[in-house]
Amino acid sequence: MNFHTHIAHSEAIININAGSNNTIDDNMYYSIGIHPWDSENVTSKAKEELTKLASLHCVVALGECGLDSLRGADLDTQQELFCFHANLAELAGKPLIIHCVHRFQEIISLKDKIKPEQAWIIHGFRGKPELLSQLITKGFYISYGQKYNIDSAIATPVDKIFVESDDADVDINDIYSAIAKHKSIDINSFYNAVEHNYKAIGIVL
Repeated sequence: MNFHTHIAHSEAIININAGSNNTIDDNMYYSIGIHPWDSENVTSKAKEELTKLASLHCVVALGECGLDSLRGADLDTQQELFCFHANLAELAGKPLIIHCVHRFQEIISLKDKIKPEQAWIIHGFRGKPELLSQLITKGFYISYGQKYNIDSAIATPVDKIFVESDDADVDINDIYSAIAKHKSIDINSFYNAVEHNYKAIGIVL
């Protein structure tokens, strides 16, 4: 299973952007959010669609949403939008998929403040083991894509890991295989571990 992709696929959680006149197929799985890159011009329509679609059975997660120091609105605006997603995730009872660029301490602080019951997952993580350790200690899950820090992937507990392709047109099984090899885990055992993680965060596929 592909935890996060922008390319439609039946065995994946497809990311869609709220406010983009989305067409939903009940036979597919989705996450929906407002990306921090779009945080400068958030419309009421986008928030309304996000709130409406969050309750659908086929929408299994909120996001991606988050904080980005390089693009998007100022930090206060991004944090306000992020908290909107986090609160909606709690109301919907669904996990939160997070995009974070150079704002990890702020994300950690928000988690300490909000104290969410739903899982928070850092998607496309490329950070070093030192940052990984902080995130794992705070209860985050970590999703790895095509590019990642090998030492971090090795250090990530198997009960805290997901695998994604993001916007790359690649075979998700190749990423699973690479990570399993780095972690010295049998590929089938790794598949089973990740499948268990979906259930642990409340996603039943």
